[in-house]
Amino acid sequence: MDPFPDVTFAAVRRVVELMDGWQANDRHGHFLTLHHLPKVLVELYRAVDGDSARERELLDLFDSYLTRGMDSIRTEIGAYERH
Repeated sequence: MDPFPDVTFAAVRRVVELMDGWQANDRHGHFLTLHHLPKVLVELYRAVDGDSARERELLDLFDSYLTRGMDSIRTEIGAYERH
């Protein structure tokens, strides 16, 4: 993520967009993507400037992720808050 935050941001945005199209029986093919997405979201959050347009867009991605019932991000957020 570090060397290419813009590319990472675009990839995360695209994955969140595609999540709806992945049927339950197809998600196993995307397990690693979904498994690593929460950590990448938190890393992106660490990299953006506070109170910026990028931060607001990232928070919208967090919301989109959470509305899809993907609760695994709570562990990553908890780890971030402990630092």
